[in-house]
Formats: sequence, structure tokens, C-alpha cells
Amino acid sequence: MKSEQAIIQFSNVSKSYGETLVLDDVSVSIEEGEFLMLIGRSGCGKTTFLKLINGLLEPDAGTVSVFGEDISSVDKISLRRSIGYVIQSVGLFPHMTVRKNIEYVPGLFRQYPEGIWPLEKIMKLVSLDPDLKNRYPAELSGGQRQRVGIARALAARPKLLLMDEPFGAVDEITRKQLQGSIKDIKDELGLTIIFVTHSVEEAFRLGDRIAIFEDHRIIQIDKPENILKNPADAFVKALIETTDTDGKNNNKL
Repeated sequence: MKSEQAIIQFSNVSKSYGETLVLDDVSVSIEEGEFLMLIGRSGCGKTTFLKLINGLLEPDAGTVSVFGEDISSVDKISLRRSIGYVIQSVGLFPHMTVRKNIEYVPGLFRQYPEGIWPLEKIMKLVSLDPDLKNRYPAELSGGQRQRVGIARALAARPKLLLMDEPFGAVDEITRKQLQGSIKDIKDELGLTIIFVTHSVEEAFRLGDRIAIFEDHRIIQIDKPENILKNPADAFVKALIETTDTDGKNNNKL
């Protein structure tokens, strides 16, 4: 499953917004092909962690390396060509059809029409009926809109996919369907995925590893089964005590 090669490296990274500390001396290595779940309280630094990866932010201290290069010294546009980003609110353009929404990001990076997945292929990959390509976002269900958002992030064939609470706004049945879809997509494309969630159940269901944030740090990062067997401290123990080994209880932070 993994190539045993680090695609992302945080080395003693700290980040503040003014006087507010968000990340404090974080060091972690993420392997190519890994599905890493990030979980922790609101404001603990999970979204900041993602923004440091795609160069929307730079660390105050320490280094962030992506694809073997320090993000502080790389061209940010080139970096983002290889990174897809999916957010909870989807962010589709209401005046654009499904087709135009999916093709927007590759066009922004001047990759259109070369170097992108054919529209029919990408819609099939995310389980969207091709007949929806000429519809507008308002004509779609919440689950369909989220699938379009994932399709748009994948259209430029990224090596890395960042997902920030992508399924938080859909109903539970749709959420389960989307969880299954993203696992299938990850396996088919061999993507590296970094996924933020507040759902303990979701973290344990999807992750190859789970990174637990508290007090502006990653206090434990390990395989789900190892966290369940050996929680690092009282906070982790309390976090997982209502979640069984299959992650069936939807405990949330």
C-alpha cells in the first residue's frame, strides 16, 4: 500500500496568528500513499496543518517539506498543481454547470485540456451520473454537490489530496456512502490523503494512521488499532473510550 517514502515532512513547526499559538513544535512524517486522519478539538491546528502543506501559510519556525522541497522556497502555483483540496462547504460556483465546475481548477492552472482526467472518467470515479454534467449546483443533492467538489479536486490528477471536514454537512447515510467512495478512489489512484474530521468513528473507519491534536501538538499518531490498545494519555483514552474497534459509535469532538 505504501511506498515507505515521505511525501510530507514537518520538522519542529510552530505557527501563531498574532498572539494566538496554533501549532507548537510539531514534527511528523507522512508517507506516500498514506491515508492520514487528523482529529482534535476545534482550534487545535488541524486546518492550519493543511494550509501549511499547500503553501497558503508558512511556518513561523521549523520547516515544512512537500514532495521533498521546503515550501518556503518553492513556486506555490506549481506546488498546488499537485495538490487537490476539498472543504466542507464545497465551494462550487452556482452559475457554472457541473462540467464547468469540475474543469475550473485545471483551467486555472492552464492544464486544460491536456493533463486532466476526461470528464466522463472523473465523474464515474466519484460515482456521479454523466447526465448531471449540464446541471447547476442548485439542482443537485448535498451528496452530489460534495462529489462534484471531490471530482474538481481530482480533475488535475493530483498526487496529494487535502480534505477539511468534507462530509460534515451531509446526512449520515450520504456520509457513509462518501466514506466508501473516498476509500475506493484512494486505492484506485494511489493517492496520499490528509483528512480532517471531528468524528472519531470516521477517523477510525478511514485512516491508515490517525493523528490526534491537543494543546497545539500532535499528542499521538499511530495506526487505529495501536491507539485503541495503547492510548498515549488520559485525553486519548477519554476520546476513544466510547468508540469500539470498528469505530461504530459516532463520537465527536
